[in-house]
Amino acid sequence: PPADLSVTASPTNAVRAYTPGVSVGRPAITAMVPIATVSGHTTARLSGSVAANDVTVSATGRQQASAQVDVIGVAGAAFNASVAIAVVTDGAEVAARVAGPASITATGAVLVSATQPGRNEAIALVNSIQVSMAFSGAVVYAQATLGSALIAALDGDVVSSTSVLVTANGQNFAQAKVLLVAGSLGVGIGVNILSATITGAADVAATSADANNDQLISSSGTVAFSATSGNTAEVHTDLAGGGLLGGAAVSVPTATVSGATTASVEGDVTGNAGASVQATSANRATSEVALVAIGGIAGAAVNVSTAEITAAATTTAEVKAGSVVSAPGDPVTVQATSTNRATSSTLAVGAGIGAAVAVQITTAEVAGATTARFDGDILSTPTKTASLFVQAQAGNQAVADTKVLTISAGLSGTGVSSQAIVSGETLAVLGSTASVNVSGAVTVKALLSSFGGEQNLARSTLEGFALGGIAAGIVVIEATVSGSVRALLNGAITGSGSVTIEADATMHAIADSLFVAVGLGTLTGIATTATVSADTVAGGDDAGSVAAAGGLFRVTADSA
Repeated sequence: PPADLSVTASPTNAVRAYTPGVSVGRPAITAMVPIATVSGHTTARLSGSVAANDVTVSATGRQQASAQVDVIGVAGAAFNASVAIAVVTDGAEVAARVAGPASITATGAVLVSATQPGRNEAIALVNSIQVSMAFSGAVVYAQATLGSALIAALDGDVVSSTSVLVTANGQNFAQAKVLLVAGSLGVGIGVNILSATITGAADVAATSADANNDQLISSSGTVAFSATSGNTAEVHTDLAGGGLLGGAAVSVPTATVSGATTASVEGDVTGNAGASVQATSANRATSEVALVAIGGIAGAAVNVSTAEITAAATTTAEVKAGSVVSAPGDPVTVQATSTNRATSSTLAVGAGIGAAVAVQITTAEVAGATTARFDGDILSTPTKTASLFVQAQAGNQAVADTKVLTISAGLSGTGVSSQAIVSGETLAVLGSTASVNVSGAVTVKALLSSFGGEQNLARSTLEGFALGGIAAGIVVIEATVSGSVRALLNGAITGSGSVTIEADATMHAIADSLFVAVGLGTLTGIATTATVSADTVAGGDDAGSVAAAGGLFRVTADSA
């Protein structure tokens, strides 16, 4: 009997840069710059013609970069500048590839797999404490960036097999975290800029590409393409700046997820025990901030906090145009499933005898789309494919939460802008190039799933209090849900037992503000807006679509 064939690559790459320091003197000036970078790629590749029993092409890799600063300054005047950068570059991909020229004849299973033994990590940490008699200042920059892709690609032919599985399963974690204290008997000022980013290069993908329209993937069993990801970007800062004369705290944190999750098929597929294409993702972007600024004369707390899952962070399962799929007597399934949550939360305190000012800009946004598409063909065969199921299911939540307190004997001023936006679409579609002939059901379904008791949710809230001789506040609170849920029949169904086109959604936009100003004179302006503009649609937008059903034909759309 033929032997098994295995092509494997399995490294773990980890780097750490750590800079501790203590500075004591009349003036104490310190600068710390640790940088950690991982840039190497990992590839398992098969590009020839092989005949074997089981064939495995497997890449298993983990990338970790961490940078940390711990610094203390005690002096008459103390100043610290710290930069911590942890980067896993866009080129540090982990890939298992069966290249276009390859041809596999297997009497057993074919596995193309890209996985991780643990999550990829980019972590930047800064702890800076500066204490002085006259002046304490600190400027901190913390950057955690992760761009490592995880790719399983079957671009060659599988002439025969008992099963074909192409799978990519990855977890990415980027964190920037800062503790900064600048305290003085005179003036204390703390400034930090933080970013945790999972870049658009950090894709998790299980794919086949057929540039010449001649690829064949055949199995006496199941053919399955599966991409699963979990992406978390997190920033957290605790910042205090204070002095008997004045104190200021300024923070600009940003958490961003842009990595896509994709399962796609472009070649011709025959799975005699069914065929499936599935993409599943869980994306989280979180920004958490606590600011305190206290000054004898004046205190100012300023924050611009952003948590976003960008439009690049798509979750897509698709059978592309030109692909012919056959599963005699068994189902064909195309499913995209995602849960996305962006949370931006701020607690800010400003206090000063003469003046206290707090300016807070808080934004949370989910823009990544979830899409399941079938654009290929299922032809009539002696034993017909049993059914076609196309489903996109998503849960998208954006939460912006701001709490602010200002206290002064003079001017107590507050300015707040808080936005929560859900714009990512959920789409299931039988495309205009598709032609489908099956013995049973054709189902195209787009729906929302619940987590935390909500489906699509945009919630923007403020709790604020200003106390002063003159107390003033300008507040703008916005919550918007604009991401539609659509199930569309745009192609041709030339034969089926039944047809179901269904869209189901519950969408909430909540904008709440509670702001109290107390003083000898007060000035308050509050604008609160909650909007749901998203559509829930079941049907089609191609006048050339055709549907033939031997039984039930149902189109339903339900929203709340």
